[in-house]
Amino acid sequence: MKFKRFDSKKSILRFLHVDEAKREINLSFNDTTDFIFFLKEIAEDPNIAKKNAKKMTNLYVEISDKLGNDDNTDLSAYETKCNNLIEACVIDEAIFLIYMAKNMIIFLAHNKLDILQKDFFDKLLLIESHFSFDQNLSYSYIKNSSIALLIFHLKQFVAVYDEFLNDFEKVINDVLENAIPTKTKLNQQINHLHTLKRRPS
Repeated sequence: MKFKRFDSKKSILRFLHVDEAKREINLSFNDTTDFIFFLKEIAEDPNIAKKNAKKMTNLYVEISDKLGNDDNTDLSAYETKCNNLIEACVIDEAIFLIYMAKNMIIFLAHNKLDILQKDFFDKLLLIESHFSFDQNLSYSYIKNSSIALLIFHLKQFVAVYDEFLNDFEKVINDVLENAIPTKTKLNQQINHLHTLKRRPS
């Protein structure tokens, strides 16, 4: 898979609100149509693994069929499945962001560009604290970690660094606006960076 931008406009984080004090996720919908739209939007999030996107698609199709024309259908039977899938998608997005940020850090370090503040690393470490890094060089979610706290840390990180994550090339070009030869070289390397692979979906 090619190196991608983080698209916050399609992120699952748009829909998830966290009560920081209680460390709980707050989800509220006006009606079942609202709920179906929520599931459909998550399934189209480009930052999550394809296998979970497919599961989410199957879930909202199944619920849509179940509802039919009856908006009063009891959906409690789907609650656990839905919650588990939402958690899986949040974990996907967190891992996607970690790998993306790491690739950016490596790229900037290689080119001796010191444009990241300590806060960037601190906020990234908070996200990483929810994961273990195994011998296969992949991240695994720590099961007793708080998913609500992970969402809170993700939202903090994205709120501050959205532009950087969404348009890395523009940020670099702005920094190097007056360094044409260096910029040309970096643009070539950025194109190469797009071929870097993140974890398998």
